[in-house]
Amino acid sequence: MKRLIIITAICLFVPLFGGTLMAEVRLPLYLLYQTKGQVQFSRDGKNFRSVTNSKFIFNNYQIKTGKNSTCKLLDQSNHSIQMLLENTHIIISNKTIQSISGKFIPEGDAQGILDDIQQKFVKALRYTVVRRSVSRSQSTSFELNTVKKIKLCKQYPDIVWQHVEPGCHYRLIIDQNQFEVSEIKASNLIRFSVPELSPGVHEYMVLVIKDGKIVFQPDKKRTLYWLSDKEQQDIIKGKQFIETIDPDNGFLFGNYMEEKGLIVAAMDEYRSFFENNPDENEMRPFLIKVYSDLKLTAFKLDEINKYNAVQ
Repeated sequence: MKRLIIITAICLFVPLFGGTLMAEVRLPLYLLYQTKGQVQFSRDGKNFRSVTNSKFIFNNYQIKTGKNSTCKLLDQSNHSIQMLLENTHIIISNKTIQSISGKFIPEGDAQGILDDIQQKFVKALRYTVVRRSVSRSQSTSFELNTVKKIKLCKQYPDIVWQHVEPGCHYRLIIDQNQFEVSEIKASNLIRFSVPELSPGVHEYMVLVIKDGKIVFQPDKKRTLYWLSDKEQQDIIKGKQFIETIDPDNGFLFGNYMEEKGLIVAAMDEYRSFFENNPDENEMRPFLIKVYSDLKLTAFKLDEINKYNAVQ
């Protein structure tokens, strides 16, 4: 059933991307992590590069381990883990591990830590398409678009929006409480840590102010959900489990936070991941999608340009 959903989702992209999409879409199949010693990967079987951080592996990739070197591969389809022993050379062929030399052994499972990553990957691809009507210079008004629904908690209290233009500051209204938020010099991202709220649903809106006057006020209020201590603790436990699998993988943390609705925290984790792994361009649609969800249009367009520049 999952494979049918993925194929159906891909087919829906054909009218948008053209008839060549089916040949172009590649799904992340494995996560390579916990590398020790000399571990290398290759996209074409000719040019091998060293791997020091975790990396997503696609079909036809090859992996080598050297003397006294090992790594692990987490299979997205069944969540099983394989360990590649020293002096091993494998290729991912027909979406499975094929041995060229050496040996790999089972290492248990990851309890679904990469659940539905392929479906999410296909969904995220739609955000890499730039509509002709979208442009940074599209509007000269003070209109501000903010995320319609967002979850926050004591551990992750930040809310963000895109800076309208120099000289503007903002008034964040949550229920009956007002917070003045100043412009941040040399930054297009406005970030505010919301003081602790009572658990549950709250209404919020952001006003744009310039020269002491309100120049923009949204027609509708947005929804903010503040997690209870128990809900927050459950999320922290899940994050701690990910740390046992791959403690330095910001992508896994970002994916997990996005699942839980903490999309600002997801953004931070994804950004950290791509700063540390600039070659992981194939996974950039996930960051693009989060920027889109957060209505951070300028940041979204920058990432789309980075993604398409090397496709």
